[in-house]
Amino acid sequence: NFNRVIDQNGEVFRWIKKRTPENAYFAGHPNYVDGLPLFGMRRTFATTETTHPFFPVYLKEMMRRLEISLRAHYAKDLKELVTLLKPEGVDYFVFSNLKFSTEALKKEKYFKPLDSLVRELTSRPSTDYAFRQLPPELDPVNHPYMLFKDAYSVVINVNKLEEHLIKHGG
Repeated sequence: NFNRVIDQNGEVFRWIKKRTPENAYFAGHPNYVDGLPLFGMRRTFATTETTHPFFPVYLKEMMRRLEISLRAHYAKDLKELVTLLKPEGVDYFVFSNLKFSTEALKKEKYFKPLDSLVRELTSRPSTDYAFRQLPPELDPVNHPYMLFKDAYSVVINVNKLEEHLIKHGG
């Protein structure tokens, strides 16, 4: 992914670099967050770029993380998102907004053996995802867990989301 540009995903990597702690731990769709370590200068749970088949033990762990990342990105609801990410110590999650249109969901694919998982996860109607439960605009008073939003990305603070769900019975 050295052929990427910093703003390929909008302003999200600049925002992350300026507004999050240096030790923050991020997750997101593995393709979408590929540029985050380089441009956002933060640690990522798993990226497609860092999943190398050369080391069997490492690959096994990365495949586990890729599956969690994909399940989180395409989670049915916000509670499932927290349930997947909290045990892994993930601080922030980055959604790729454009992956949730009906057309994008139909076209979504990934490499084997995770291709069947991705087909399964993207087979629901475009309204049946945690992403669709997010507020349409930033609202720090009522939804303090949603920290950033532009046409391409949404950044969620996982701990604040968990607190919000507990407070509101979610």
